[in-house]
Formats: sequence, structure tokens, C-alpha cells
Amino acid sequence: MKIIECKAIFHSCDKTSNNRFLSIALKILSDILTLSETTQKLHEIVEKVRRRPDMGVKYMKALEREQFIREESVEQGIQEGLSSSIINLMDSLDFTLDQAMNALKISDDEKPKYEGLIKESKAVYDASGEE
Repeated sequence: MKIIECKAIFHSCDKTSNNRFLSIALKILSDILTLSETTQKLHEIVEKVRRRPDMGVKYMKALEREQFIREESVEQGIQEGLSSSIINLMDSLDFTLDQAMNALKISDDEKPKYEGLIKESKAVYDASGEE
């Protein structure tokens, strides 16, 4: 059954009913169907634009760019979290840099990257005058 047919049925029921509750329920359903109809029309427009040859490539590039940014953000968050954990282990448990990285099971391949990040973090921390 199409949305327009459903709306017509709801409107005819609403006019014949004296029940206030039914009237309110039908109004809510009518509003939902109107939203669904609007969403459906918007989806159809987006699909038409997306299917156009000149827009399809732009659309896919935008999706790829968003995915790349999302993945980069996740990777940066992981690096910042691990760097912070390394520093916390070094400060609170007097671990050496290597002991902290081993405790966090950081691979030998990744250790140089974290050594650099920790040195940068320590330099910023020391330069701020806090100790």
C-alpha cells in the first residue's frame, strides 16, 4: 500500500470517528507517514544525483575521503592513548621507556614511532615549565 493511500484512509477514519484517542493516534500516524514520504523523496533525489556519471565519482571520492579521515583519526587516537599510557607507566611505576612499551606489548616495529612520540611529548611537557 502506498503512503498516499494510507494517508487517505487515515484521514477518512479521522473524519468519521468521535473517539479523541483514535483521532490523536491517526494524526500521529499521518505525521509519521508525511515524514516517511519526505524522507523517501529526499532519498530518491540523492540517488538520482549519486547515479549521475559526473556525480558518482565525486560521491565515491567524498566517501573515500571521509573513510580515510575516520581511519586516520582512529589511528591518531590509538597512538595518543598508548603514548599517554607509556608516560603514565614511566611516571607512576618508574619504568624505563622500553619497560613501559614491553608492558603494553608494543611490537619492536612500532617502538621507534612511540619513542619519537614520547620524546615530543616530554619536550612539550618540559618546555611548559611543569614538572
